Amino acid sequence: MINKAGASFIIGICNPVDNVGKYMTEKAKAVNLGIYGADLAYSTTYQMKQETMNFLKVCKQLVEELNINAGFTPELALNVEKNINNKDSLIVIFTNSYYETYRTLVQNQKESLSLLVVAGSWIEGVYITSQIALTSRDNTEFIKILANQKAPLGKLMELMTPRVDIPEVKELMDMLAPIQAIYNKVEQYPAYVQLLIAQANASALTATDKIIFTPEGSTPTIVVPGPGIMPTVDTTP
Repeated sequence: MINKAGASFIIGICNPVDNVGKYMTEKAKAVNLGIYGADLAYSTTYQMKQETMNFLKVCKQLVEELNINAGFTPELALNVEKNINNKDSLIVIFTNSYYETYRTLVQNQKESLSLLVVAGSWIEGVYITSQIALTSRDNTEFIKILANQKAPLGKLMELMTPRVDIPEVKELMDMLAPIQAIYNKVEQYPAYVQLLIAQANASALTATDKIIFTPEGSTPTIVVPGPGIMPTVDTTP
């Protein structure tokens, strides 16, 4: 799907690994573990070896700081190095690692932290997908993926509801509520939702150029706002 769409790896949309030292609270560490997990999956999909290793390193650091003795082990690092050229194997390895992390949190009665990790992963995944949709030659499938996030978001909110008395969970639910309100209009006003998605995506555009790598044999659609160059969606207030 990525090659067909002419979707290129966009440098600069992932959470910088240098930010890992800024997360002091359990909530910040858990949410950003999820965010870095999505970034790890993104870099792995494009076989960006250095980025993959960098995101793996910060994920391991956050797991250790959260005292989760599972998922990101020395054996994982060895497996990654051994399979660094095998995208499919890496995806399986990372999926199993995150499942083990989630399972360990639940078993140790840290369900709230596990939900923060899942929420961080969902948020970053949707953000990355929206940015890919902006720069792809054919973004039809990516728009469908974004539209189909209503059910996962609904399930996430459902799981968090019994823990709404926990401040960190409530804060995240309040942040996600406006997004859920948009998705709740999908069946009633599909055209309106597409407009909102386009506006949300456009709001992420900046004057900063993005460096991208293109799949072999493809030419990307590059969105570079600036003097004399119009972006895909006009973001002028």
